[in-house]
Amino acid sequence: RRMADHWGYAACRYDALLEGHERGARAADLTRLFADLRPAIVSVLGPAAERSRGIAEDALDGDYPIAAQQAFNREVAGAIGFDFNAGRIDTTTHPFCTGVGPRDCRLTTRYNERDFTQSFYGVLHEAGHGLYDQGLPHEHYGTPLGRDISMGIHESQSRLWENHVGRTRDFWEHWHGPACRHFAALKKFSPEHIARAVNRVAPSFI
Repeated sequence: RRMADHWGYAACRYDALLEGHERGARAADLTRLFADLRPAIVSVLGPAAERSRGIAEDALDGDYPIAAQQAFNREVAGAIGFDFNAGRIDTTTHPFCTGVGPRDCRLTTRYNERDFTQSFYGVLHEAGHGLYDQGLPHEHYGTPLGRDISMGIHESQSRLWENHVGRTRDFWEHWHGPACRHFAALKKFSPEHIARAVNRVAPSFI
């Protein structure tokens, strides 16, 4: 609140705080946007959950050693274009991406030895952020030309790779062989089975 008061705002304090992430956005605009989206999202939830009824939450549970997860994650991140000469993947409690400089982009993820998708989709999401950061013009680092347009655009890149690419059947058709090479536990699942499992929908507090 003190920060917002120092920065100044016209309608509400949150407008001042939004400016650092989504320049030009206003709380009133977002309230209208989410009000319009809510009925459509709610209408999709029921049918989506019904289609997922036969898919168990632990459908892909198995033995996924952390070293194998790290190798697979790195292979896929490199294949979609993440430059490991200018970045790396480390371990943390909650995945994030941060840049130390124009040639130093850090991705992080967490590991569950029973569920490889936690680390994998964490890396795929953060690699989307990393690709955006690595694609910014290095010669303009530290100026408006060398920074991201907005948090919304940044998030669109991460969600693109995580969901629109990484959860498709085509993706798992392509990566099924390499994934099974890293994880013997996946050999009993077809690409279609994996795609259905990673697209399981269930209501939650989130």
